[in-house]
Amino acid sequence: MDYLLKEAIEIGYHAPIWEMAVEEAGRLLMAAGKVKESYIDGMKEIIRQYGGYCVVAKGLAIPHARPERGAMETGICFLKLDEPVFFPNQEYNPVRVVIGISATDNEDHMALLQKLSSLLGNAEELEKMKALNSVEEVYRFFQLL
Repeated sequence: MDYLLKEAIEIGYHAPIWEMAVEEAGRLLMAAGKVKESYIDGMKEIIRQYGGYCVVAKGLAIPHARPERGAMETGICFLKLDEPVFFPNQEYNPVRVVIGISATDNEDHMALLQKLSSLLGNAEELEKMKALNSVEEVYRFFQLL
């Protein structure tokens, strides 16, 4: 997957609340040149508005915002928290892995979600992904998607 750059991977981040986890995911996307700062606020606003819709599997959240909120390029980030955090109203809480996504249009958004759905639909691969503990491991894992 060429949407993930090494500078958009972080392992062991401490976030006591979901907002901090989403902010850090947004900062990783910014560091990779994928989004503007306004995108981070968009990510948090959607979660506040719709609840924890982005918590898509046990322990995994995929936050994102609308492209017009500041998406500059299509991409993803990978953030593994040192301790799990709770998102609003979700059965799959708590979350330890946050994969932030940025897409410049709905077509790219759907393409990214389709690539990630192959991971989400395979319990064994999902558990492997959650167990990754280094930038290199994460980078290699996502290159195979």
